[in-house]
Amino acid sequence: MNRNIKKFQKSPLFRVFQGALFVAGLALFVYITDVGCLFRHVLGVPCPGCGTTRAWLAFLSGEFGKAFWYHPLFWLTPILLAVGFWNPKWLSGKWGNRAALLFLVLYLLLYAARMARCFPTQPPMEFFSDAVLPRMLRWFSNGLK
Repeated sequence: MNRNIKKFQKSPLFRVFQGALFVAGLALFVYITDVGCLFRHVLGVPCPGCGTTRAWLAFLSGEFGKAFWYHPLFWLTPILLAVGFWNPKWLSGKWGNRAALLFLVLYLLLYAARMARCFPTQPPMEFFSDAVLPRMLRWFSNGLK
């Protein structure tokens, strides 16, 4: 029995199970606390993935233009996750590293363009002034006056 458990723990299915459990736990935390994006809640600025959830909701409602407005790369994440789940070794190989680098560069370029075009007033790139960091900065600046 112990040998079967160790064998399962080394299998790709176990990694999928761990990832799904982590995502479910994070989703439950966000749902219970009603925080939304943790990046935005702490820093006050949107994260590079901001708008992805709204994009998927719009896409699933048949509002394709709206989905691409919220986040043009929303469709890319599930594809990469699916490839990683089906062939985890591919992600650690040469092509996987190149794909991860391309994914990162695309997200950062899109993030920079969206910040330049939409920040700080246009959803989903609006500034959150009640976030932890902006509140701390206001607190410190008011204390120095």
